[in-house]
Amino acid sequence: MGGDVTMSLTRRELLVAAGGAAAAQITIPAVLRAGSAFGVGADPATANRNRLVVNYPFVNGVKTGHSFEAGFNFLGSVERQGRRVVLVIAGAPTEPGRAAAARKLAQWSFEAWDGRAFLEPGSSVGTARVQGGAARQVQLGVPRRFALAVSHGSSAKVSGTIEYLGPLRAPLAKGEQVARLTVHLEGQPDHELPLVTLEAVGAAGPIDRIIGGLLGLLE
Repeated sequence: MGGDVTMSLTRRELLVAAGGAAAAQITIPAVLRAGSAFGVGADPATANRNRLVVNYPFVNGVKTGHSFEAGFNFLGSVERQGRRVVLVIAGAPTEPGRAAAARKLAQWSFEAWDGRAFLEPGSSVGTARVQGGAARQVQLGVPRRFALAVSHGSSAKVSGTIEYLGPLRAPLAKGEQVARLTVHLEGQPDHELPLVTLEAVGAAGPIDRIIGGLLGLLE
């Protein structure tokens, strides 16, 4: 990036960005895994400075970087046996040190943590009230599959809270993001997941509005 433009991102922001890229099923072509990490003896067009991509077959990217202030950094996505982990390395003193730290962290993440199935798209996790619609509520679910990372052998309890600004106003399209699910996992920080409508809700007709108004008075 040229000029006087600077950019500062936290580790969490980098993880969120990489998670989005990982969800898009990014893969690394085999040609980019061949040859030296520094391009010695390789076509410069396919040279890859990411030692982990070259030497660790489970890695699918994402980005390496270096600056005098931040040291050698790595934002990576690692997938093994159908489970994907996103990791960040910051402040490594050398390029080999960055690769070694990233590999160690990746191995630890698979050995010390288990993936637990959590939510599937199309499955309802709750409802939201609807105003002015042909239906008075709408089913909510996640837009894609989500799993939980729990320490190996853990039986931590999981709960969730649905939050939205409501009641929602009709019409609503199927798949419209309207709420969020705050997941409370024992021993870990809360996590927020998007919630979308699982069905469309059209605007209420005259009779539906009258019935809705009467029911509203009884609540």
